[in-house]
Amino acid sequence: MIHFITPLYRYNNVKIIYSSIIHQIENFKWHLIEGTNKIGEETLDFLSNDTRVFYYKIPTIYPWGHEQRNYFITNIQAEDDDWCYFLDDDNIVTHDLISEVGNIENLKYDIMLFSQKFGLTEIKRLHGKEGHMGLNYCDIGSFTIKYSSIKNTLISPVSERCSDGYYCTSISQINNIKIKYLDDKFVRYNSLSLNF
Repeated sequence: MIHFITPLYRYNNVKIIYSSIIHQIENFKWHLIEGTNKIGEETLDFLSNDTRVFYYKIPTIYPWGHEQRNYFITNIQAEDDDWCYFLDDDNIVTHDLISEVGNIENLKYDIMLFSQKFGLTEIKRLHGKEGHMGLNYCDIGSFTIKYSSIKNTLISPVSERCSDGYYCTSISQINNIKIKYLDDKFVRYNSLSLNF
C-alpha cells in the first residue's frame, strides 16, 4: 500500500494528479488535506465515488504545507510497512516511483531516495545519490518512506523553503534506517506550476 499525502491548495491541478495515480496503481490511498487557503473553483465531485481518496480540512497558519503533512503523520493511521509519499499539488506521479514501490526487493528498505527532474525538462536538479539525503540535496518530494519511520516525526512549520531539507536530514539520522539511493530513477516536481 502507498499513501499519497497532498497539502491541497491548487484545486485546478487535482484532476491531472489523480489521472497520474489511477493509471499506474490500484492499491493506494490519497489523502487530500486542505489548509486555510485555496485557489481554483474546481469541484472534487469526480472523486466522490473513489473510496481510496480521503479529504480533510484543517486550519493552518503557514503556506508551506507542513501543517497538512504533520496532520497525516499525527492523525492518520497506516500500517508500519506502508509507503508514504508527500505528493505536492503541483507534482505528478511517475512510473519510476510506482515501479519501485511495487518492487518486492524494496521491502527491506525504509526509504527510497529518488532523483528529481524539475518541471517537464530533462535537467537533473537533485540527485538521489548516496549521502544526498539532506539539506540542498533533496526535498520532501524526493523520497518515499515507510510509515514506521515517520510516525514519530514532525516537520518544522517554519516559513522557509529549507524545512524540507531539515526534515530529510532528520529522517536520514534515524537509528538503523535503511536507504535505497536511486540516481537512475526520477520523480518530477513543480511540473504543474510552469508558466507557459
